[in-house]
Amino acid sequence: MNKDAFRKQAPLPVAIHRKTGEPLNLGEWQADPDAAVGPADLGLEQQIALVAARWRAGGWPDLIYGTDGEIDAERAIREMKMQSAMGRHLLAIGLRAIEMARADAGQGE
Repeated sequence: MNKDAFRKQAPLPVAIHRKTGEPLNLGEWQADPDAAVGPADLGLEQQIALVAARWRAGGWPDLIYGTDGEIDAERAIREMKMQSAMGRHLLAIGLRAIEMARADAGQGE
């Protein structure tokens, strides 16, 4: 991940702390990856909380969703919590974005 991309991604949550249950941003996770719950071990509520925390930390009030166009982040979070078809899709996209950020950060420059 180049320096500009890391600067933008570093404050965004990418994991859940195994002891506190709080989101860890990319910089914190990179400094101590063992403090994080493994992605495969996250429960559904933790996954939703992580993706929601990432959207909020990014300051994204709206998201683009397929043919529905712009939807506000709070609706997206509600959809994830309800586990509607849209919510499940948004969760999968959010988790994939986290996975890619962690992988990119591990590759260096």
